[in-house]
Amino acid sequence: MPQTEAQHTPKLFQRLTGTHEIIASLLLADLFGILLTTLFGALIGPPCWWLLRATLYQLHISLALDITIILILFSLFVGIASTGEKMPDGKIQEEKMADAWGGPVLFIGLIFLLSIIFHLIQAPFLNIPAPIIPAIALERFPWPIPFSTEGAVIAVALSLLAHLLVIRRSSTQAETGYSRAHPDGDFWQLIEQAYALYHRSLARFDPPPVVLQTPPTFLYFDADLPENPERAIYWQKDRLVISQRLLSPKAEQTDIFLPLLARLLHDHQPGTLNLQVEYLFLLARIADKHAFTRCLLAIPIQAAQSNERRWQRFENDRVLDRDRFAYWCGESKRLRKLLRQQLELRRQNNRPDNEVPTLTERIDHLNSLMRREVRQVRELQAALPVSEPPSEPLNEDQRETAQKKTTQPEE
Repeated sequence: MPQTEAQHTPKLFQRLTGTHEIIASLLLADLFGILLTTLFGALIGPPCWWLLRATLYQLHISLALDITIILILFSLFVGIASTGEKMPDGKIQEEKMADAWGGPVLFIGLIFLLSIIFHLIQAPFLNIPAPIIPAIALERFPWPIPFSTEGAVIAVALSLLAHLLVIRRSSTQAETGYSRAHPDGDFWQLIEQAYALYHRSLARFDPPPVVLQTPPTFLYFDADLPENPERAIYWQKDRLVISQRLLSPKAEQTDIFLPLLARLLHDHQPGTLNLQVEYLFLLARIADKHAFTRCLLAIPIQAAQSNERRWQRFENDRVLDRDRFAYWCGESKRLRKLLRQQLELRRQNNRPDNEVPTLTERIDHLNSLMRREVRQVRELQAALPVSEPPSEPLNEDQRETAQKKTTQPEE
């Protein structure tokens, strides 16, 4: 069947998915963050070096100051260690918190009070130098701040380390409980049969709307099917994950499995960057969980969070795009049946149809696609030329008469 308007997104619903724009904005934000980190590292190096030398100078000229700092740090350590024990439910008792920090806070306050008193009376032991800290000549603060190549290199190295840590954490996310499909196995052959069915359905268009691209392998897991079967098959980064309960040749399982797999293959097609965008958002969420990466990657994290909120507003369109892809693969009737079952289950449980988009809209969308295809097939059949029916074969007498007429000379 020629590919006409029924196979294209109607003009009323055409919109920009924003995938290219989001990817470009995230990459530019990451690049800008690296440049800003490099500049900051180049400028913060000389002041930090001066501050370190000034601190060592102050620690050298006053042994009493060193002892005071050590006592304060010891008090803080005691308070933190005392609150480290947790109750079985994971919560710290408020009474235990007060008891743990009461002593250290009182001791720290006493140290500050004694320091003020000794400073006011100008006690001579305050000027006793600390022999452990070497004497350092204090230089004036560097101004204007010079550009430090060493600081820039260190900043770039730390930024690169943060990127590697995020990627490593994303690649080592728990995949326990998943099994890998092997070539020519039972599950593998079942998936290949589904792919072959999709190819045959796409061949009814001339030309096909897409050239179907399938993942090289998939993972499966054994767990009870959720109430919404669409959550039993999903992408984990670029890996296809399927519930083992769906991988069955039984009709009641294939009626669920075939349309859901067809929908999911939409995100794997060339030009559809949904998986890449979701992966970048995943990296941003992982980076935001740790203080080191959150500090060094603050700009791309903020850009990802802003774009993710925008990305969620397009969820309605992405769902309809996947449903249209299932229709291309010949799974519209099974998908419509599945959606009607979910809608009926919600009505039985007195739950509103508040999915995004609603199940009613998805069913109506599939009805629209199927009815337009039926109408276009009828129009194409009506446009075909009508050929005359073949005449009945001649018997032996009729053949002889016809032969005499052809051989008789004209007068």
